Amino acid sequence: MSIPTAGELRKMNGRKQAIWIGEETTSGTKVAVSDWIAKTSWIVKPVVTTIQDTSGYGVIDEVYDVQPVKEHSEINIEGIANTDDLSFILLGVFGDVATTGAWPYTHAFTRKNDNCHPSFTIYAADPIGTTSSAYAMIDTFELAVEAEQFV
Repeated sequence: MSIPTAGELRKMNGRKQAIWIGEETTSGTKVAVSDWIAKTSWIVKPVVTTIQDTSGYGVIDEVYDVQPVKEHSEINIEGIANTDDLSFILLGVFGDVATTGAWPYTHAFTRKNDNCHPSFTIYAADPIGTTSSAYAMIDTFELAVEAEQFV
């Protein structure tokens, strides 16, 4: 599957926003999309960690300079779980998957006991444009199940 254009992504989502995901074969190297994520809401929050230079430079200012030392984004996605979306997310959470059988496939997720979990490329499109981010990994996962509601 090729990387979709912004126009193609917008056509596939009636609310003018779409999120797509692809599993990276080499961490940090962008890949084509594999599946879209059905979301009801999402927030992208840029996080920048800085350090302050409080050295004395002959001025009365307490802080002379501020330098970024770490930059990343946090993405909070809420939506109705379906098998395709959930399989990528569970792979990111646990790290290993064994797939067996013919359609419908059986997936068995197991915890990968190392620091080399799968990474993903995430694409986002809206009427303003398309952006992508490589080396996305799952830090926190929460699944809520309520009676008489979607998972």
